[in-house]
Amino acid sequence: RGREFNIVYLSNSPVTDIKHRLVITTHDEPVNITVKRIDTGIESSYAIDANSYKVLDMPNSFKLLSTGISDKIINVIADQDISVAVYQGAPTLQDGYRALPVTAYGKEYVTVHYSTKEIFASFAIVAIENNTSVSILPPTFISYEAQSANSTKPLNITLNKHQVFYYVAAANFTGTLITADKSVAVFGNNLGTKIPMNVEGIDYAVAQYPAIEYLGTSYILPTFPGRANDTYRVVAAYDNTTLTVFYSSVRSVINKTQFIEFTVKATGSMQTLHCSSPCLVAHYSRGYSVDDTTSDPSLTIAQSIDQFMPEYSLYFLDDIGFGTDTAYITIVARSSYRSSIYIDNEQIPSATFSRSGRTFTALRRASIASINVTKSYHIVNSSSSAVTFGLIQYGSSGAKGAYSLSGGYRFSSTYRIYISIYVNPSSLAVNENSGSYSFFMTCAASAYPAATVTWYKSGIPIPSSNVTTTTDVINSTMTNITSTIESATPSLDDIGTYYCQFSAM
Repeated sequence: RGREFNIVYLSNSPVTDIKHRLVITTHDEPVNITVKRIDTGIESSYAIDANSYKVLDMPNSFKLLSTGISDKIINVIADQDISVAVYQGAPTLQDGYRALPVTAYGKEYVTVHYSTKEIFASFAIVAIENNTSVSILPPTFISYEAQSANSTKPLNITLNKHQVFYYVAAANFTGTLITADKSVAVFGNNLGTKIPMNVEGIDYAVAQYPAIEYLGTSYILPTFPGRANDTYRVVAAYDNTTLTVFYSSVRSVINKTQFIEFTVKATGSMQTLHCSSPCLVAHYSRGYSVDDTTSDPSLTIAQSIDQFMPEYSLYFLDDIGFGTDTAYITIVARSSYRSSIYIDNEQIPSATFSRSGRTFTALRRASIASINVTKSYHIVNSSSSAVTFGLIQYGSSGAKGAYSLSGGYRFSSTYRIYISIYVNPSSLAVNENSGSYSFFMTCAASAYPAATVTWYKSGIPIPSSNVTTTTDVINSTMTNITSTIESATPSLDDIGTYYCQFSAM
């Protein structure tokens, strides 16, 4: 949930009837949004009612196809909080991801994929500031232009604002470490994946990854509705991470970028995971030939328990492009919360929560419920903001297609302070009392939610009466502040070291 998003569509198939959809859902306030294609500059504006949705179609030509840097990005800005879901699909090949707002971007990521040398995988990195330096340390050999990289030698690139670097190859990129000197967004996919490997049943899988600083440590591990078993991959974000899965024999110690994989059954006690340090958890459905079902793999980046929210708004697509015969909402919550959760203002019966398990956290015991819903707009909420729960949106079809995505994530970053200075004062040499050259310095910054500016001369604050500051409200998420000091008749008294300081409000 947020007010600015950057969307990319990663290559998923050469098939021309692939549909690319952007689904925007609102919450308690009506929203004005602007959707801009960075590559063409085409911009469209929409007004959406409170507790409603908007579905936008994107051209198939917009997706990223080959390795390189481009500006194939969709920028979405809203004046109130929204949720954004991104879909790509045909009846037999589909998946989606929950878009993360710019306030949840970070500077370090690990990735997860499910591929071999025969199955193509890709990742994409989006910059939101100019001159962003990015380092990519893959687990396998890659090359770009004059550079090559492997697990000990990084690939280095520089991106400007609203540029995306896309890399695609027949390789397994799980455990790729991506670092940057400024916040970026990172996405990844498999153009088609088989789970387990070398079985019948292949499907597209895509995700936007949370930054390492926003990963959690405790996870509840549900299975998708109608599935016999699901596959989980867990990637360590720190060295010496101990992973323990309750109600199983899984216990392992792995280092940063290493991963483990295990299977979770749909029967018995619900399993839960604890990582001694934050970890990235990928939840996969499996191929139809091993899973007693007619649909194939999909991918969801799991919510940690501390990322649960008290309210979600979501919309299920209902057309041939996504070929879904079923639509499910899966809820995981503290067992004592079972009577406090509602779908479309109707209380979910406690008996719907059929499985439970023990956790490492204050949740003590947690339960799961999977609910078959109509393919339409839904609000799922609790009776109190203190009652939080996890949610997965899932759809499948008899044509072997499936998609899944989290209902959303509560990141501390959603409320973090963001200040980016884009104009710094420059040194000046002026003629004293020349009458033809004024003393003039400017600094400027973008800030979220807002900021004040103070000028200093040789460490002493300059009175605000000598400063001109203008504020340009870009949207209710971001503000641009420009501040200037000036003297039409510079003198020796003006000699000094000047700087401006922005402070969050």
